[in-house]
Amino acid sequence: MKEIPMRDFDFIVSPAKLLTPEIVQMVSSIHEHKGKQELFLEANVDELKTLLEVALIQSTGASNRIEGPSTGYVRI
Repeated sequence: MKEIPMRDFDFIVSPAKLLTPEIVQMVSSIHEHKGKQELFLEANVDELKTLLEVALIQSTGASNRIEGPSTGYVRI
């Protein structure tokens, strides 16, 4: 069996090469958007719970229509 040599990785120089201004800007943008999303989630908890409940009911209804069993909405 052929032996595969391990690659050398310079833990000082290699990461510095990866941190280009473009990459740093993208990471900053992701961090900023993530913060906005967390604020949205905190501010709209009730609305999101209502949307989740509606989505679950609609998903169950759609699944039942595909699979064939019929039931009333009271049971769902």
